[in-house]
Amino acid sequence: MTGNPEPPSVTPEQRRAIQSLFDNLPGQFEERARIMQAIRSAFYDELARQLAPSLNAFAKAQPHGSEGERRHLASWINQTVRHFGLSLECPITGKPAILVVDNVMVSHRPVPRFRFETRRGSLGGRQKRGTSDEVPDLELMQAPLRVENLSREFKGPGR
Repeated sequence: MTGNPEPPSVTPEQRRAIQSLFDNLPGQFEERARIMQAIRSAFYDELARQLAPSLNAFAKAQPHGSEGERRHLASWINQTVRHFGLSLECPITGKPAILVVDNVMVSHRPVPRFRFETRRGSLGGRQKRGTSDEVPDLELMQAPLRVENLSREFKGPGR
């Protein structure tokens, strides 16, 4: 597996296409920000849709027979997805997830399996869902935005 190499430069045509998305936006902050958020969301949705097929093909072609290979692959997948501002989507809950490897008892012996791990709420613990002997199909979604501790959206103790 490769690391995350330096991205290629954006062509002038690509830069103009991006800039054109912002042509003729309203000048008022509130309306402009609302439209920019919609553009941002649409961009990440399309990025996830375009990246998923090649990520799945690449991940499934990697060695994953041993527990160490599985852990390395899961870590690489999580890092790669985060690098793009995306998250894995748990196929059971639809929530943002990471891919983990842990041992499941099969015939009284531990066998390494892939699982999706999600969080319960903003402060909740982790929940593991599903199990797969093979690299599971990976669905991607926009990574959740970070919530600052003292913001109104924070759901911590006493709030």
